[in-house]
Formats: sequence, C-alpha cells, structure tokens
Amino acid sequence: MNEFQTIFTFFFALYFAVSIQITGKMHPFDTASIFAKKPRALFRTIVSILILDIIPLGYFIFIFNRLRGFECNKIDLLSLLFLFFLSLTGFGIYRLHYGMMLLQMKGKYIFYDEELYWQNNGIPESLFEDLQKRPKLHSKACYHIIPGLSISIILFVTSIIFIF
Repeated sequence: MNEFQTIFTFFFALYFAVSIQITGKMHPFDTASIFAKKPRALFRTIVSILILDIIPLGYFIFIFNRLRGFECNKIDLLSLLFLFFLSLTGFGIYRLHYGMMLLQMKGKYIFYDEELYWQNNGIPESLFEDLQKRPKLHSKACYHIIPGLSISIILFVTSIIFIF
C-alpha cells in the first residue's frame, strides 16, 4: 500500500464511520421489524445495504486500486486536498440515502410502516425530531437526493479525470 492509498483509506474510513453513525435515526437495519414480517423494513434494509454499504465499498475499491499506480516521495497540500475530496463522496451517498428515506407516495413514506410510527407522522421518532429541527424545506426528498447524487457524481468524475 502506497502513501496515497493509506491517506485515502484513513479519510474514507473516517467519513464512512461518521456517515454510518448518523444514519441510525432512520432505522436503516430494523431487524426486529423484519423478524415481525414488516415488508417495508426489509425493503428499507435492502436499499440501505445497497446505498450505505455496497456502493461505498465499490467506490472505495475502485479509487483504492486506481491510486496503486501513484508513487511519491512527499505528500503536499494539493495531494492531501485531492485525497480529502475523493473521500467526501461518502457524504454525498449519505445525503442520497437520507433523501431516499423521505420518499413518499400519496402522502405516506414508502420505507416506513405507518402503523409502527403513527405518532411521528409515519417515520421513526429520531428522524421526525431531526426534521422538526430543520426548516420545512428539508422534509422534501428531492432536496437531499439531487444534491447527494450531484456531490457523488461530481467528486467521482473529478477523481477519474485526475487519476487517469
């Protein structure tokens, strides 16, 4: 493992851990509800595994392998900044997941069973409280999904341009 790979791994792991920690309010892996045969909980878990685990892991492997060819004798500020931005893609992915969990159809959240969360407008209390602290604008899924995708795509494309 070279210096670029080591630094990228450190930054990526740090941001990945933070983003996974803050997803708890959305109950992404609600095994109790899955065990109780709640199909939305299973759907939420599958989507969460894809967005929070598989996509970031694939991105990490892709970038890590592309950094293999980089050799350097010193790390400068520009290199650190580049590696820092490469690792920020995880926050775009988190924002995408946050928005996905807010998707509604006919006024009901598609990833949550209203009967489980009836007292909080159909979502977990922790997510409901988080939305209450924010401006009303933040309760719209598209205002998270579009920036999340944009951040992830821009950083990914930028990394490809600079790595190749």
